[in-house]
Amino acid sequence: IPQGSPISPLLANIYMRRFVLGWRKLGLGKRLGSRLITYADDLVILCEKGNAEAALDHMRGLMEKLKLTVNEDKTRICKVPDETFDFLGYT
Repeated sequence: IPQGSPISPLLANIYMRRFVLGWRKLGLGKRLGSRLITYADDLVILCEKGNAEAALDHMRGLMEKLKLTVNEDKTRICKVPDETFDFLGYT
């Protein structure tokens, strides 16, 4: 489905829901002290200091199991408040 088509947001939400449910089922929120912020196919993982690499590894693993591709150009670890990031047009 091309991005921007009317059904694209619906399919993105269906797949992201599967990711969120997998994250919860594995207990990663509690284990990593993390919170997921999602909107359609966009995602931010907020986590406690020192857990970013583990969260990123788990995210990639779950996405692989769901046969989804992670956009590595947009994927990075950001240390707030020293660094900023953009999400849905907000910095």
